[in-house]
Order: sequence, then structure tokens, then C-alpha cells
Amino acid sequence: MLASNTGHVGRLAPRSRNRHRRSYRIIKLENLNDLNKEVILLFTTFGYLFNNNIYTKKMADRHHITADQAIRHLSEGNLRYIEDKIETPNIKSTQRYEYTKGQSPFAIILNCADSRVVPEVIFDQGIGDLFVIRVAGNIANPSSIASIEYAVAHIGCNLIIVLGHESCGAVGAAIDSYPDVDNGPNLNHLVSFITPAVEQNMGAPIETVVRCNAENNAQTMLDNSDIIKQYVNAGDLRIVPGYYGFESGKVDLF
Repeated sequence: MLASNTGHVGRLAPRSRNRHRRSYRIIKLENLNDLNKEVILLFTTFGYLFNNNIYTKKMADRHHITADQAIRHLSEGNLRYIEDKIETPNIKSTQRYEYTKGQSPFAIILNCADSRVVPEVIFDQGIGDLFVIRVAGNIANPSSIASIEYAVAHIGCNLIIVLGHESCGAVGAAIDSYPDVDNGPNLNHLVSFITPAVEQNMGAPIETVVRCNAENNAQTMLDNSDIIKQYVNAGDLRIVPGYYGFESGKVDLF
């Protein structure tokens, strides 16, 4: 967005006007002072948010699949996976073309980065059905929360699953690192989101800590996002922790 020579904020500054055409003089950003730059950034940001309805979606704009229906779809898909009756077809080129027009996933999965935990497979869903955020330990840090906010407010998803799993390496690292092992700044940051579950379950089996960690990060997400909280309080959105077992293939939602 650019500032016009009349002092107004706009994309382009008009130079001349007639019945057939309009020409514009572009104002270079480097010629503006800091205040003008800040005003431009402010208008650009709010223009994007409101033009894209990030904060103003109403119930009528929610996904047509409700949270309860989404849970049923996921549970039925997981049962097919357990029984080796997967139905999801292979993706053909015609389907790929359809996805260029947009996306409409019916559920959000905050998933661990573990390569053995693939939500589209264990829930028997296809490309475009799930909005998956992968991060070690399925933690609700600012980056993962921001991605979830997009799917809630812009796409209209009504269900968030926080999915922990058997033998989670990130949770194991948090247990082994407690209370004060230094793993470097990046891993320390990640482990800090899991440590509360460790402290709440000292000496417990890792599965207990994994389940608690899923519950804790579901709550962390709610506590640290006004957008998510808005839709939960309105009854439009549900956040559900879950646990996936490798041997059984079963996802337990709790």
C-alpha cells in the first residue's frame, strides 16, 4: 500500500483522470518517513484481516461438518484402519486439479512430528480432509497456535484434536531431561511445553505423561488464543486430546 501526494493513504496516487483511462504515480516506499511507513503497515494489516474475515466469521460461515460429526468421521476411519479396511482411494490427476481451487478440511490435528504417526492414514482420510500441524511433542507453541487460528477463523474448522502417541520421543526427552539437563536452546524450548506433564506425573509410565501432555497443550492452546477461545465459548469449536497406540492402531479420544 502506498501514500499519495495528497497525504492520504492508498495503493496508488492518481495523476490524471479522463473518461477512458486513469494513470497513476507510484510513491517509492524508501522516500517515506517512518511515521508514514507505520501507518501504511497498520492499514495493510487491518485491511488483510478484515477483507479476509479473519476475526469476523459468524456461525453461518463455519464448516458444514460439526465437531460431533467430525469426531464420528475420524472414529469410523480409525476403525477401518484397525480392521485393514481402508477406503480412501488413490489420488488421481483430476482430484489434484480440484484442490487448486481451495481447501475445506473438516478437522484440525495438532500432531507429533514422529514419522510413524500419519493422521490421514490412521483416520483413513484423503488429501484435503485434515488440516495437520506437525511438531515434536504435539506442543501448542505460538507457531502451531497461529496455524490453528488460521484453520479455525479462516477455513471454519470446528474440531481440534491434540494427538499424542505411544513411545513419544519428545516426551521421553522431557522425562530424561528433568529437572535441569541442558539440551541447547531449541530443544530446551520444546521440552518446556512438556515439562508440566512430567512434573504432574513423576515416576509414572510414559503413556500417562503423553496423555497428560496432550491435555495440557489443549488447555495451553485455549489459554493463549483469543480467537480459539472465542469459538469455543460460542459453542462452535471443540478441542479434544487423543492418544494413538502403535500396536493396536487405535486412537483413544478423551
